[in-house]
Amino acid sequence: MINIKEQLRNNFPLTIDRQKPNFCAIVANDKGTGTIELVLNELIEYMKEWKDSDNIYEQTDVLLQKSTNLFSYLEAFTNESDESFKKRVKALFVRGGTQKWGTPFNILKTFKEYFALSNVFLVENIDDEKNNLIKNGEFDNNLSNEWILSNCDFSTVARFSKTFGILFQENGTCTQELRIEADENYYLHFFHEGKISVKVKSNTNQYWNGEEWQNEECQTLLNQTEWNDSQFFIHTDSETSNISIAFVGENNSKMDFVRLFKYVNYPTFRIIVQNKGSTGKNSLALSPANEDPSQKIKNYELAGYYEDSFLTGVSSGFAKDIYNDLLTYLKAEGVKAYLQIITKDVVED
Repeated sequence: MINIKEQLRNNFPLTIDRQKPNFCAIVANDKGTGTIELVLNELIEYMKEWKDSDNIYEQTDVLLQKSTNLFSYLEAFTNESDESFKKRVKALFVRGGTQKWGTPFNILKTFKEYFALSNVFLVENIDDEKNNLIKNGEFDNNLSNEWILSNCDFSTVARFSKTFGILFQENGTCTQELRIEADENYYLHFFHEGKISVKVKSNTNQYWNGEEWQNEECQTLLNQTEWNDSQFFIHTDSETSNISIAFVGENNSKMDFVRLFKYVNYPTFRIIVQNKGSTGKNSLALSPANEDPSQKIKNYELAGYYEDSFLTGVSSGFAKDIYNDLLTYLKAEGVKAYLQIITKDVVED
């Protein structure tokens, strides 16, 4: 049986010297290191491996990586196990029997499968962050006067992102007044843990009951047993130019990450990824992995800190471009999708 080297050589006329350095380097040589010969031999070996193991979920190591790269962009994270990598492949392609794809439910499920070490949330009816009408919605500046507080406080215990959130005592209120456009639809979003009511009052001294404006004072109760997003729809009438939004919390309720966006007439959602760590304020924060390389490698110039480093509390294997790639891969055409990575600071509670 003629091998690859002989087949390649036979495809060239006899007038070409097959011992010339250029031919040996590019096509084939007696050592089997010619570029074309080497690639073809690797391909044949790979085909033989596939013949013996044609189920990707039974493959391991290099063969698993080769197979996956054939039909997707997926790559294993640094030091990721085969089991973990296969779970992420299944999250994308098996879909658990789900017939529809690109819905908020299975997008959120896939992100949680990919990034099991982070808290992942999906928020609908949301616009670009620069269009948020709420000021100091993350309560990061606890000296600012955007919020009027009564029987509640800025607290590290109540933080969902960054350093502070609002911790309520019984019937505590956290209020902000803001200008708003008439005859428009808005969506209020906020993350909370516990029971919090929303009371919206207009400049015409009317109250929004969740469906329409009324003269009697009212408020809408929203309840989350653990940190999650709640939405509140507001429609302004022709006479509305200002509103006040008051959050009324039960004892020990927590609130953070408040947003108010004008409703857009196309489907939108935002993936919010919450990580725990310390934020680098003025520079990139790097720290080594769990094991000091000096225990294995005495020469620090050779130590691979960057292979397992952490960037502002987020593993470098979970970098923002990976999230964005996955989001682009999953979302349906015509849907505006945003990604936001937030950090819950590590502080003394």
